[in-house]
Amino acid sequence: MELTQEDKAILAHVVVDPDDWAAHALATVGESAVTAKIERWRPVYKMEKVKPGYKNRAERDLEEEDSLKPTVEQIMAQEKIKKAKDDLLALIAAQDADKAKVKIEDILNRLYQIEILINVR
Repeated sequence: MELTQEDKAILAHVVVDPDDWAAHALATVGESAVTAKIERWRPVYKMEKVKPGYKNRAERDLEEEDSLKPTVEQIMAQEKIKKAKDDLLALIAAQDADKAKVKIEDILNRLYQIEILINVR
């Protein structure tokens, strides 16, 4: 079975790698499965491709993957939280109640600021 450019574009709308998917489908379930998938998604693809900023499945997946990566601010906030926790644990281990109380207030203030940073995104 030879796929047209449009067939590949339709498959690319729903699978990451249309050539690999088609090769696997042809080898395992046959030509009818490939044809059925193309025909099932043809109307959807035709409606979607004309929209501004259209992206195929691989492009959408990549965009979603990028959106899940933590921002620099979130990474910095995580590091600050870890530092605050380590500081507090050290004070607790040293059994210094006065310093621990001051440190807890400081940590709560920093956590509040971090929460604001994270929620800005």
